[in-house]
Amino acid sequence: MPLVGGGGSANTAGGNPTGTGSSLNYIGDHCYAISGDVNTTGSSTALAILDFTTGAQYIDAKIMFGLNHDTGDNLGFKVLLNGEVAAGYEITGGVGDAQASNYIPFLIPPFSHIQCTIQNDSSSTGRPIHCHIVGRVY
Repeated sequence: MPLVGGGGSANTAGGNPTGTGSSLNYIGDHCYAISGDVNTTGSSTALAILDFTTGAQYIDAKIMFGLNHDTGDNLGFKVLLNGEVAAGYEITGGVGDAQASNYIPFLIPPFSHIQCTIQNDSSSTGRPIHCHIVGRVY
């Protein structure tokens, strides 16, 4: 059974994770992370909107990035596993619903540092983008 408290940390009092943030939350044999809308920096530097370390279990996950509107910008989405790019994609023209049904199937190994990053390569204007993960813990 996975540990409660996110990020592979020890059980926390109450054990009822809710809301948005950058960490992974565990509920029984399932887990989730919800970044909420985070503005891109509008630069060539990627911004980590989810950032956590897992415990001793492996996770069969789906990772989804999204935005709530069309931006006209070129946006990059990446998943880093222990500091190395393991998955990602870019959308050109920032079409809001272009990735609505897209998700990245991802196996997260035990004791892994995961970062989900966003980057806006074509505008200095910050754009609200979100990421969420749902998974089964084994």
